[in-house]
Amino acid sequence: ADRQVLADAKTQYDSQKQQLQSAMAESERISKELTTSEQVTADRQKEINAAFAKADEEIRQWWIEYYKQQEESNADKVVSPGSFMWPMPGYTKKSNITQYFGGSNSHRGIDIAGAGIYGKEILAADSGVVAVASYNNAVYGIYVQIDHGNGVATLYGHTSGLLVKAGQKVTKGQPIAYVGDSGIATGPHLHFGVLIKGSPVNPLQYFQLG
Repeated sequence: ADRQVLADAKTQYDSQKQQLQSAMAESERISKELTTSEQVTADRQKEINAAFAKADEEIRQWWIEYYKQQEESNADKVVSPGSFMWPMPGYTKKSNITQYFGGSNSHRGIDIAGAGIYGKEILAADSGVVAVASYNNAVYGIYVQIDHGNGVATLYGHTSGLLVKAGQKVTKGQPIAYVGDSGIATGPHLHFGVLIKGSPVNPLQYFQLG
């Protein structure tokens, strides 16, 4: 009887051992898949960061050429009052900023988002002239750039549609586009950037948010 009890116990032990080994093998497989998935995600993020860096450098070079042409021409220069208003009324809290300037991916502006934001009007942060109104930028999608004079410009990216065209004069608070998710975007939001002589600076230095 004792031998039978021991035999049954050994059989149960072997069965549990096999189940444990199978569970450990499955755990290892899942761990490897997760590692691979994380690597793919990291690689994809590097590609996205590189695409944004390239686009921002092209924008910087565009502004350098733009200001050069402005200096060589006799055209009237735009001179704005120099103060900005928030471009997304109704989305004015810090919680509406989903990505800040700088950081590990060297973000060149701020991302403004929130419930129901898709299709909302984007307002010109200051008066000026529309320097760029593009429908086909690979990174920023449908986007606008406004020249405010004195080397100051603003950029509004990932929109779903434009209300202005290049060369058009706009006033502070005028609707210029609709929020969207065009270009490289993970969801509806406004990418808002401020540029000084083509180089991006932190937009939040111009605002006080609640």
